[in-house]
Amino acid sequence: MRVTKVGIVGAGSVAQRGILPHLGAVDVRPHAVIQAICDPAPGRATAAATKYGIAQSFTEYETFLAQADVDMITLATPIGMHYAQGKAAILAGKHVHFNKTMTTTSAEATELIDLANR
Repeated sequence: MRVTKVGIVGAGSVAQRGILPHLGAVDVRPHAVIQAICDPAPGRATAAATKYGIAQSFTEYETFLAQADVDMITLATPIGMHYAQGKAAILAGKHVHFNKTMTTTSAEATELIDLANR
């Protein structure tokens, strides 16, 4: 079985309370590994990487998309950022999981779905 390499964007409370502990759980590791984390707050991505044994940490989203060794990303950022971040990730060839709400409008969501399907 192939292990999916996951990148997490956002190392705030949603990631700290749910995503990081869940994806770091022993029963998940045969299926998925957190490979990279990105957060613009100084030190936050590095601290999460150290705590959870994550190989790569980034403060710049564009650098994360270009350099992170991941198959898919999960966005744990404010909802208002999801459209732009999701579109950039899809264009970078990544699979995207949106935490909370996908976008702020149905038109944006439809555009991202259509872009991903192409």
